[in-house]
Amino acid sequence: EKFAEAKKETHAAIYLYSQLSMNTAVAIAQFDLARLFEFENNTDSALYYASLARSYWLKKEADLRVLIINNMEVSLLLKRQQPEKAKTIQATSQMLVNKPDMHWQAVIDFYFTSMLLYRSLNDIGTAGDYQQRYLSKVAALRAAGLQVKSYYENDR
Repeated sequence: EKFAEAKKETHAAIYLYSQLSMNTAVAIAQFDLARLFEFENNTDSALYYASLARSYWLKKEADLRVLIINNMEVSLLLKRQQPEKAKTIQATSQMLVNKPDMHWQAVIDFYFTSMLLYRSLNDIGTAGDYQQRYLSKVAALRAAGLQVKSYYENDR
């Protein structure tokens, strides 16, 4: 929990990578910084750095990274009790999650955060659909020998 030190190092990395025009490394470090702020429950800063990182990955059409960031933002917006904003981001993720090469972790995180979103909107039917998708995907992965759960499962 040495957040101040970690943020200082990450800011230094962003500065260094920016000076070297290593834009991919900048975006990775911005995401790292968003996670650090998320760990501290500083949602404003977490959303800010996540948005910066997503802008870069959208231009690169890096769908996996965009989905990971979108999942984070949905979770953060739910913490801020802004489900309507979260719903807008979740809707853009829906197109990404169905891509055949999408990594299972991002998919189960999407299902889990979507379930939480629709619960917060009191849309129990849609929340139940996402819960079933989550449970089915987790069961299939566990049957394949993987011990999995959503990154956001312990977040609530």
